[in-house]
Amino acid sequence: MYDLIESQVRSLNSLGVSSNSYGSLLSSVVMSKLPQDLCLIVSREVKDEWDLDRILEVFRSELEARERASGSNVHTTG
Repeated sequence: MYDLIESQVRSLNSLGVSSNSYGSLLSSVVMSKLPQDLCLIVSREVKDEWDLDRILEVFRSELEARERASGSNVHTTG
């Protein structure tokens, strides 16, 4: 989901469409589609300013942390 959103936002930016024109609408749509636990984490980090770029930054950061954590759960036996 993150990759799709990022791709669409970049496409809009390349067309010269400012995130100010769609950011508030897309922010609420993104937040409504996130799982509850991820929504809570984003809400804690974003706090006062519900900026689309900040939401996506926190979203990406959390996804990367989860990927690292799932990769570290692999146990090898020797």
